[in-house]
Amino acid sequence: MRADRLIALLMLLQERGRTPARDLAGELETSERTILRDVESLAFAGVPVRAVRGRNGGIELREGFRSELTALNTDEAEGLPLGALPELAAALGIGDAAGRAGRKLAQALDPEHRTRSASLAAWVHVPAPADAAARLPRILTALRERRVIRVRRSDGRTLMIEPLGIVLASDDWHLVGQEPGEVLPLGDMAQMTVTADTFECRDGSDLAASWAVASA
Repeated sequence: MRADRLIALLMLLQERGRTPARDLAGELETSERTILRDVESLAFAGVPVRAVRGRNGGIELREGFRSELTALNTDEAEGLPLGALPELAAALGIGDAAGRAGRKLAQALDPEHRTRSASLAAWVHVPAPADAAARLPRILTALRERRVIRVRRSDGRTLMIEPLGIVLASDDWHLVGQEPGEVLPLGDMAQMTVTADTFECRDGSDLAASWAVASA
């Protein structure tokens, strides 16, 4: 969405200062031509942004300019908890939203706290196993919409699971269902389908508690 990209561009410029158009294009997954058009749009809207030519050129904001465009939209609010874990957010299919949320949150911090926050993000790495990455976005959809998941295990058995959440442990992701002790490693799934059937979460359902019981 173009409005989201314009805000993301503004946040990046506030955070980094003068930045080459090619770097901005790579970060926002678009072309340099599109970035330059976006710069023109921001300038037309009154944002003091300009393109500096030359060897050390790039796109920059006027020194001292700060925007207050830090409100989160619905997707960004969902991605906020994973803003510091980009690979995990990308595996879940919410990488763009999490990245935008992280940048907006960074703008609300003073420079010292922003630096410490960036340092912590660089020190913590949570990769998603390659064999699970294709399934995680579909599981996230099932969790959002409270949909039953049909799983065919590698041993041929078929299970119908009301998903409570997912847990990363012992180098694999695990799908946790509402039934007591219902935990299935994603690596044990031969096939997975998000069905049209919905379910209600029971009172007191808790992912952390269910995982603790099952893992014990």
